Amino acid sequence: MHKIMLVVLCILVVSCGGLRKTSEYDAKGVSVNRVYKKEYLVQSPERNIKVTIIRDTGIPGSAAGLLLSIDKYKICELDVSEMIILYLSKGEHLFTIYPGKKGHGTYRTFNEDLFNIESDVVLRLTINDNGQAQLLHY
Repeated sequence: MHKIMLVVLCILVVSCGGLRKTSEYDAKGVSVNRVYKKEYLVQSPERNIKVTIIRDTGIPGSAAGLLLSIDKYKICELDVSEMIILYLSKGEHLFTIYPGKKGHGTYRTFNEDLFNIESDVVLRLTINDNGQAQLLHY
């Protein structure tokens, strides 16, 4: 009986321990209190490309928020399973991820990526195997 319980426990730990993609339908919107550049939430003639950023769910990095900066502007802080829809202009944008104010993260300091935004896009915010936050195309 103990062996069966041990096997079941191992299966549960292995299946829950990693990161899982969070879909647009499962993600909840980031709290407006943690959005610092609210004008990016509204489409305008110069910012007309929809960029959806979804933070993965799972144990790695779940104790802290991640601060998203675009083109050196602090945009918002995302918790696990949260998303934000922003509107950006066409062209290259520098996305930077920093440890947020909330919680005690174990991931590395920050990560920067240059994205060429030409059309509507969904990006996934995840923690890689080295404990570093990164943005990936969904």
